[in-house]
Amino acid sequence: MTIRTKKDYPNPGFGKMIREARERKGLTQPELAQVLGTRKGLVSLWEREQNFPNDAYLTKLGNVLEIDVPLPDRNAKGRRSSGKGICKNEQCGKEFPRFHDEQFCSRECAYQYLSEHHGKWNEKERRYIDTQGYVHLRIPEHPDAGSTGYIREHRYVMEQVLGRRLGPHERIHHKNGNKSDNRPENLELWSVPKKDPPGQRQMDLVKAVIDGWSDVDKRDLQNWLQDLLAEIVIEP
Repeated sequence: MTIRTKKDYPNPGFGKMIREARERKGLTQPELAQVLGTRKGLVSLWEREQNFPNDAYLTKLGNVLEIDVPLPDRNAKGRRSSGKGICKNEQCGKEFPRFHDEQFCSRECAYQYLSEHHGKWNEKERRYIDTQGYVHLRIPEHPDAGSTGYIREHRYVMEQVLGRRLGPHERIHHKNGNKSDNRPENLELWSVPKKDPPGQRQMDLVKAVIDGWSDVDKRDLQNWLQDLLAEIVIEP
């Protein structure tokens, strides 16, 4: 059960309407609850506007108390309206109907807000990074694009390198383990019946670490390896 505050109650004044109609009928809260097939505490929450009746109870209230009840609008997914909301995007700020916990009036406003406040959405390039670290590109015309028109960038990059479309059994491996590093030289094509195993080759990780070192550190490593190899005796 959701306890609502006055701020997010969808129909201010409806609780008072229930109470006044109940008193006109000469019913107590427990009596009304018994007629409706619910408990007294729920009726009390309705009248104090801390809970809003569902569609079935709204219909019963209308019939028992002989009042017009505000049956909520529903969207295409069947979600009931939770009132009006103000778009969180400061550049928009318009009022819009809410059917869940939406914070934005449109997908475009959400993308614009994320681009400015989180830096993960690039409206110009139409790309974003998901929670797993993969980069997605918006290419609706691509045959492998999802319902929202996006395809993972590493697959798209490999297709450009190969000059063909990837098959469903082909996976792209990130050599250095960085899922957002989609440079062609960091990608490797694997053909596997199922998902490729997690992790990276040890040599790929070593190369990725050394690439980030300074020239001084690389020279120190080179000298150390030379001394180490000089001590190793390889049997013929």
